[in-house]
Amino acid sequence: MTTTDGTALTATRYGMSTAPATVVYVPGPLSDSSHFSPLVAQLDEHFAGGIAQLIYDQRGHRSDLGGVSNVGMAQLVDDLQAVLDRASGSVVLVVHSLAAILAQEWLYRHRHEQPRVGAIVAVGPVAELPDTAGVLTTRPMESAYDAGAQLIRQLTTALGTRDRINDQRATDCARQMLRAYRRCGADLAVVEDMLRAIPTWIVAGARDPVVGCERIEELAATAWAELIIVDDADHGLLVTHPAAVADAVVAALEAVHDRSVFGGGW
Repeated sequence: MTTTDGTALTATRYGMSTAPATVVYVPGPLSDSSHFSPLVAQLDEHFAGGIAQLIYDQRGHRSDLGGVSNVGMAQLVDDLQAVLDRASGSVVLVVHSLAAILAQEWLYRHRHEQPRVGAIVAVGPVAELPDTAGVLTTRPMESAYDAGAQLIRQLTTALGTRDRINDQRATDCARQMLRAYRRCGADLAVVEDMLRAIPTWIVAGARDPVVGCERIEELAATAWAELIIVDDADHGLLVTHPAAVADAVVAALEAVHDRSVFGGGW
């Protein structure tokens, strides 16, 4: 799939290209599409291939971490739009971890349009980069670099992808990737208003080390989202508890179907 700047991204579609509904998956940075594999398999079986599922790897999600150099959030939003343009029927957007920030930026860009997305399922959503010390700035300070590397280790440990960040070059490239998620311009008050009009589910682990239950509950209340807390799960619940996420996606698909048939608001 070629994006607006000519970069080729890898995308995979499961199901028919003319399906009445498509689930679009967006992995967070420092992860990749493999995190969604158990969920894709469950939904394919549940619907007997009657829906489409579309998943792509963002820039730098696989071995070529250098592919994210100098890429900002605006380009990542363009990439997501390119994927959504290939979705058929009603769309349910499923985002994991820091991909929630990308979803916010996409919503804000399209705030004056009819949303292409009919429902959202956010799994372990991180709505703002955990960067209280400003460690992801471009300041060439040793302490900032050390703190940035620590943040990357925390995220990759929680996602089970730590083995991919195995040298200084990979760490620097990962930091570049995360900068795109730090420098965002969406007015969150506007995004919150938009989310209240879109059926939204939040699924999170009670033992998530990246985002605590208190913050998750705050997000759900703000977005008027259905909240599902999985007691024995952490940030990797897509792999460990795919059934809980599948239930939320099924509910989201039913919601967009009902809206398409009966109309009305959420």
